[in-house]
Amino acid sequence: MLCALCGEVPEEPVVSRKTGAVFEKRLILKYIEENGGVAALKMASLDEVASFQQASYSDLSVSQASSLDVQANYAAIGGFDGKVDIYSIEENNVERSLDIGEPVTTTV
Repeated sequence: MLCALCGEVPEEPVVSRKTGAVFEKRLILKYIEENGGVAALKMASLDEVASFQQASYSDLSVSQASSLDVQANYAAIGGFDGKVDIYSIEENNVERSLDIGEPVTTTV
């Protein structure tokens, strides 16, 4: 999850109750204090956000977090490719076993 203001993984994340946007608590606090609210998000105070705990890799940089996502995707695709390979080999074996026998002819 990335902060909607700075684009980095928040250390103390909060989420807007209205929009679902995630922010770094100190940044949204500072922005509300300086500007009297966030008109685009319809937020007038910090009462309109909720704190939450996020995944254990919250202390990673954006590039590290993105790297984890990419690795997870490759792992998922790799598992799928393996199953496709197994089915392809099995199909090939069946085709070969059918080719060994005499050709089937139908006479009327």
